[in-house]
Amino acid sequence: MSNVNDVLYFLDVLAPFDTSMGFDNTGILVGGKNKKVSKILLTLDVTREAVEKAISIGAELIVSHHPVIFNPMKRISDESIQYMLIRNDISVISAHTNLDKAEGGVNDALALKLGLSDIQSVESEDPEELGLARIGSIAETDIRSFALYVKIALGADGVEFSGKSPVKNVCVVGGSGGGALLDAKKAGADTLVTGEAKYNHFSEALEMGMNLVVAGHYHTENVVLEPLKDYMLSTLHDVTVEIFNCKFTEKV
Repeated sequence: MSNVNDVLYFLDVLAPFDTSMGFDNTGILVGGKNKKVSKILLTLDVTREAVEKAISIGAELIVSHHPVIFNPMKRISDESIQYMLIRNDISVISAHTNLDKAEGGVNDALALKLGLSDIQSVESEDPEELGLARIGSIAETDIRSFALYVKIALGADGVEFSGKSPVKNVCVVGGSGGGALLDAKKAGADTLVTGEAKYNHFSEALEMGMNLVVAGHYHTENVVLEPLKDYMLSTLHDVTVEIFNCKFTEKV
């Protein structure tokens, strides 16, 4: 039977943990490496509802994108998610920025979901962000039509956008990627699609002659769960994997 360390090994093959950014916290964050695993819950976030789901299906391991422990913890109360995991003997592996960068990871999945062709990695002046963003091309269209297309393709509640240029060369950064505008422009993109951006990023995009489309953190990263499930099932033949969609925000 597979154990936690086996799962970690195959995730490391796909998305090497040593490529995680310096601020990040990835790898086995709860539990031991020798724990036997027959069922895995795959989720973006380790929420209370995700842990309850893991308990209900008998999952010994949760694989998450966002780290279940990110900032230093001074205590673990009996009301915390971490305590809930330990009490129910559920381990957690988190693959965050390493999965963002990986070939077949978050940004490749996002580029494919948007139907981009000739997909390539984008160079960056920040060494930690090398291999993070992707750029590809689509049939030329206008920004409003493209923004609506992004909304439908990702199943987003809504998108924000700015810009006036025709859309043809698109850069994507799942999650918080508004700061990638300059790298995107240098790579030849006319449009950046990301999950989160600050108000000033929209202004900067206009000044640069760029289009900016913001579709939500969840919707730009959730696209990786199905391909990640397929990968895990292809490499771990004695486990079952279930996806838990943990969207916890709504728009009115």
